[in-house]
Order: sequence, then C-alpha cells, then structure tokens
Amino acid sequence: MVSPTLSQLLERARVRFGVEVEILDARLKNLYPEGGTDLSRLIHDSSAVRSALLEALAAGRPQRLDGSGIHYRIFPLTRSSKRRQAAGLLAVRGNQTNGTHALESEPWSDLARAIVEADLAASDSLGEERQRSRRLNGALSFLEFVIASADETALAQALVQAAAVWYDVDARVYRRNLSGELALHTWLPGVQPGAEPRHVNAHLLGHDGSLVRIETWGGLGDDGSGHEAVLVPLTAGDRADWVLVLIGSVPAEADSVLRLVGRVAGTQLAALATRRNEEVRTKFEALLKEDAKAPELVAMRIVHELAQITKASSVALTLARRGQERRIAAVGAHADGAAAAIFDRLYSPDHFVRVMALGADDLAVLDLRSVAGATFTPEAAAVTEVCAAVLQTWLLGSLSSFDAAVSLADSITPSAPGFSARIQEELERARRFDLRLALILIDVAAPSDAVAQLQEELRRELRGSDVTGKMSGSQVAALLTHTDALGLDNVVRRLRQRLADAAERLNVSNVKLGQAAVSPDVRTAEALLDLALRHAEPLIVH
Repeated sequence: MVSPTLSQLLERARVRFGVEVEILDARLKNLYPEGGTDLSRLIHDSSAVRSALLEALAAGRPQRLDGSGIHYRIFPLTRSSKRRQAAGLLAVRGNQTNGTHALESEPWSDLARAIVEADLAASDSLGEERQRSRRLNGALSFLEFVIASADETALAQALVQAAAVWYDVDARVYRRNLSGELALHTWLPGVQPGAEPRHVNAHLLGHDGSLVRIETWGGLGDDGSGHEAVLVPLTAGDRADWVLVLIGSVPAEADSVLRLVGRVAGTQLAALATRRNEEVRTKFEALLKEDAKAPELVAMRIVHELAQITKASSVALTLARRGQERRIAAVGAHADGAAAAIFDRLYSPDHFVRVMALGADDLAVLDLRSVAGATFTPEAAAVTEVCAAVLQTWLLGSLSSFDAAVSLADSITPSAPGFSARIQEELERARRFDLRLALILIDVAAPSDAVAQLQEELRRELRGSDVTGKMSGSQVAALLTHTDALGLDNVVRRLRQRLADAAERLNVSNVKLGQAAVSPDVRTAEALLDLALRHAEPLIVH
C-alpha cells in the first residue's frame, strides 16, 4: 500500500479535480486504491492489456488504454534521481460520478502524475511509509487557488510570492512577447524592475517543458557574481510562453513540486486564454446579430470594438474584389500601405495584418496599428485572430450587400425625412468614432428617369462605403465616409465633369452641384444640407 500522505493527497485530487487514480508497481500489482478495481480486472482478464502495460513500463512512455468503455491515460512513474527507470505505472481517468469526461480530465492527469512522483522522490519504493510533506501539501493547497484564478496577472503574482515564501529566493515571471522574447512580466513587491534582467534567453529552455537549472544567473548580486537559478516552464505541453524563475539556492528535491506547479499553472493559463477568446468571440458574434441598416455599419461596430479591446490607435477593414479595393470600415488615422499584399498573417509588436480569404479572387484585410511608443500584447494578437475568424464567416455571407455598393436608392423612401435620418445617423457615428464625413447634393429640374440616371452616374464615381439616396423628386445626395474637405474637393472635381457629360446626353440643362464637410460648426443633418445648398453651383452643360 502507499503512504498515508500520498493517499490523502490523491483523495484531495479526486474530490477537487475530478480524476480517478490507480497506482501499479513494476509487477502490475495494484497499490492504490486497495481492493479490486476496473483496471486490475482488465489486467487479469486481458493478456493484451497486460502486455500493453508492460510495454509502457519498459519503454517509459505515456500511453492510452481503452477497454470495455473505460479510458485511461497511463504514465510511467520515475524518481528524480533515476528518471530513466520506471518504478511503476500511474493510471488516470475521469471521475464519471462527477460527470467529468475522460478528455476533460486530461490536463489534470499531469497533476496526479506530479503528486505521485513528488512523493516517490522522497523514498526508495512506492510502498514505503513517509512523513507528511509540508511543501507538497502546501503546493496542492496553492494549486487549488491557482485553478480558481480568473486573471493571468493575479496568477503570476501569486506564483512569485508563493515561490519566494517556500524557498526563500527571489522570484519573477517572464512572458513571451510578440517578438519571441521572454520579457519580465511580474516581480516581487519592493523589487526595482529596472535593476533586474528584463529578458530571459528563450534558448535556455528545452523543447520538452522540463525544468532548467543554471549555475550562474549573471547580473544579479552586488558583487556581480550572480546566483543560481531555476527556470520553471509554466506549461502542460512542450512550448512555454510563461516561465517562473527562482533565483537563489533551491534544493534539488524541490524539482518535483516545481514541475507540479508548472504543469497546473500552465494548464490554467491556457484555460484562461481559451475562456477569454470565447468571451470575445461571443461579443463579436452578438454585434453581427444586431439590427443594422447597412453592412458597413455592422463592420464599423466590429472594427470599433476590436480597437477598444486591443488598444490599437487605428484599425481598418479593407475589401478587395475583382482587383479593386474598398475600405469599408476604419477607426483612427490610418496610413495606407502594401502590407496586405506581402503578409497573409503578421503579428508584430506595433503592426497587425490579418488577411481573410473570401474566394478565389476575393479577400478582406484587417490592419491594426499600435499607439505611438506602445506595443501590442499577445492577448491583442489572439483577439485579432478571433475577430478575423468571425469576420471571415460574416463577410462570406455579406459580399452581395457590398456588391450593391451599399446604395440606399432602392431601400429608402424618396422623401427628405428618410434620408435626413440617415444623414443624422452617420453624423452621430462620425462624432462617436472621430470619423470624417462629407455630403454631395445634386439638385436637378428633370423627369424622374433622368434624375435616376444622374444618381447612377453619382454612384459610379463613389466608393462602396459611400451611401447614396434621394432627398426628393429633384434632389439626390451622397454621404462620403472617411472623407474630409480636401478629399471632398477631389471627388467633386471628378464628379462635375461626369455629371456634365451625362446631363448633356440626357438633354438636361438645369443641374446644380453642392458640397459640405462635417466640421465643429456643422453637427446636424439640417446644417449639413443647408451648407451644401448654399454652396451649390450650376454645372456647365454644353
């Protein structure tokens, strides 16, 4: 039988983490729990199961065991002093009485394995009685707190403080940034971070998530001689994006406890990231379900939310179809660039580019820029990836709406109040998101079919994100998003010639063209329309 200490710890793990554990010695004799178990019956009844377990023991590699509807993960048990020699096997499965599915219990298989190996490291045999391990029990109590943590920073702070108390050492947590460096993230209260090494060489870590001991951690001590250090990867897998560093003299027997902490903390950090991404996905999907009058307003909501979450200075969403590009939503002053043509996916500290394929020749591009002097976080990159996935699905079903150039000509009633309401809506959005907005107004005395053709000429000069509509039977207007007074002048200059040619073709002579851009003095639909009417000038029609 196993020691009382180990029995108590495994019982706590069963109740707290929902895993059932069985321990076998090198002869496949059941040591824990006492009495007949499902696994012991499988071993007795199936030579294939027995052979598989003996092979796992000899090879020293984890295996899966499926039999009679029971799913186990099998781990060879080793001592820290004889890591290549398996002393027994650990079998872990989900606690079915607690409703835990076998796959859901897998992260905590590492917990059970670490508890047993930590206890095993203190003795020469699995069945030998030992005194209660204060540190191991303290570690398990601490891990019960870890899995309840809802924030990475709070978890990292708890880790450095607990490690410092347990081993009387300096401790800090480093995190992998978007440059691939392990940068200082958390340190002990009262320590001046400017005096500490700000980065850990990622190449010091192995590729299997194992602890690393360093004889001299340079740059720390007043005499410049440095100290010993232990690097504890916080991961349940191979790649570590978080590392706990203990600087000082850490006893070798602490390795098993630190491995336990690293595995469980790493599992919780991954769970927190997954939970945050799912919450963000739900938020973006909810925005897509909101009632909106035009697709570009939906895109604008998503882009604005993404800018808020990632703390980007600017975000732009561009649609490229049939060789033409249209910026359908943007927040902040965004510089144009060719990054989308170079990168399919770019997550650098100050610039994100995420290309979304929408078909053989169509794509959309998310482009984010950081605030000057600041850098994006790994969380911002993860959120952007989630946003891109949600946007890609939505855009695939909305391309026809953008093909229609988001024109309101067929969707609003031809009355001044209808389009005036739309102008007011765009004005409010421009104020809320600090956007540029301009208006073009065409006043023409002609039959309705001629007015419709002039409206079509107006639409052809505009972008997909611009909105056109009728003010009355003789007036047509267009809202130009992301356009200031200078940009408006350029559009009107081109439009004037196009409309003059169309008016001559239609034999229409009385056409006026007005323009107005939003300014601090122009804040309502009425003010914008009045300004455009006052500046309306007749077209020269030959």
